[in-house]
Amino acid sequence: MQTSETMNRTVYHLCWVFLCLIPIVFFGMANIPMLHDFIFSPCVVYHTTGLFCPGCGGTRSIIALLTGHPIKSLLLHPFVIYFTICFLLFFGTQSLSRLTGGRVNGINYRNIYVFIGIGIIMVQWLVKNIILLTTGINYLSLF
Repeated sequence: MQTSETMNRTVYHLCWVFLCLIPIVFFGMANIPMLHDFIFSPCVVYHTTGLFCPGCGGTRSIIALLTGHPIKSLLLHPFVIYFTICFLLFFGTQSLSRLTGGRVNGINYRNIYVFIGIGIIMVQWLVKNIILLTTGINYLSLF
């Protein structure tokens, strides 16, 4: 079992990896047509079953958030906003803690944050499919 400090350090390093990958992905999407087509390809689960997968709406939610539409992002896939807030709070406070030599306490990693995220994903997945099955309305097509 890892200690809290070891887990914080591991997650903090993963945050740096994530931040380094963002420009690579954007560069790749802009310059490698195959990568762009893969990222923006239609959902296989939706086109096969007619039902949404737990990730449906995620890409559109990220784009909405990056273009300054947080409410639209929240409605498309609430996990994106949740992840962004958790990421910014954790990474920001942990960076501040490291820069000040520990004089400022950073937010610690807790498994409950992951479980909350999984819960958000599952609830939005159920709600979207219930709306689709009971009304016939494709919730994501409203945006």
